[in-house]
Amino acid sequence: MSTMPHCEQRVCSTGDGADSSVLLSVCVAVFNVQDYLEECLESLRSQTLASAEFIIVDDCSTDGCLEIARRFETQDRRFKVISHP
Repeated sequence: MSTMPHCEQRVCSTGDGADSSVLLSVCVAVFNVQDYLEECLESLRSQTLASAEFIIVDDCSTDGCLEIARRFETQDRRFKVISHP
């Protein structure tokens, strides 16, 4: 008989200022996907897990991706935007 290892929820202090209460991180890499990004981010925003974070990494998009991502970041604290200069 196989047994599953015991799992427990832990909140860790990293000492680097990161939010240690985050239980799930979702990273979305974007590059010129303006036509699809809003739907993607709306889907993430509809998730009910308050201890999630959604990291959007914009890789020098030349369309409106960064503006869309920034809007979500200002509307929902779970969103974080990283953009390349």
